Amino acid sequence: MNDDLHKKRIGFYLTERLSGIRYYTRSKRPVYWAEEKNPLKYYFSRDFKIYSDKISKFVVECNRKTNGEVIDRIARIYPHIYIDEIQDLAGWELEVLRLFFNSDSNVLIAGDP
Repeated sequence: MNDDLHKKRIGFYLTERLSGIRYYTRSKRPVYWAEEKNPLKYYFSRDFKIYSDKISKFVVECNRKTNGEVIDRIARIYPHIYIDEIQDLAGWELEVLRLFFNSDSNVLIAGDP
């Protein structure tokens, strides 16, 4: 995404709404940053905090661009991964979970029926 990204100190921005608003139209409709055109503004706030609604997608994209190195490193550090409240995961979070299932880590999940 950006060669200097690994040098940045990244914070966390908790959001309950869709993030990455570029501007509002005259009718007060939000226009969002496009990931392809400006990934840094799509994923991060001005003070370089990653939006909570985009963390999972960011992980999947970074893993893809590094040919699996992100998940491989996590699997080397954590031979066992435990995930609770599995029923609360959705969207890109499920893609991260799929990557863990295909890794060398032993993954144990728990959730409500």
